[in-house]
Amino acid sequence: MDNAELTFPFNSLTEFTDWKRVKRPWSRRRRSAVYMAELAAILTAYERAVRIRADYKLFSTSRPLDLALSEYLYRRSQIV
Repeated sequence: MDNAELTFPFNSLTEFTDWKRVKRPWSRRRRSAVYMAELAAILTAYERAVRIRADYKLFSTSRPLDLALSEYLYRRSQIV
């Protein structure tokens, strides 16, 4: 995920193309709280999938891909 998706750093009038309308900055605090709560619920559901032996690793695009993949592959190699 992009770092902005994980942190919701928007402070000014911002257009979200998937939301189909322009959001006003004065509602940022409420938007941010709702967005972060929904994101947390989604990520928790993904993490629970690990219990059924599904692979899951959240990658931020702010980290180099080779490092993120190396970490994932190392963890995967430790599974017995």
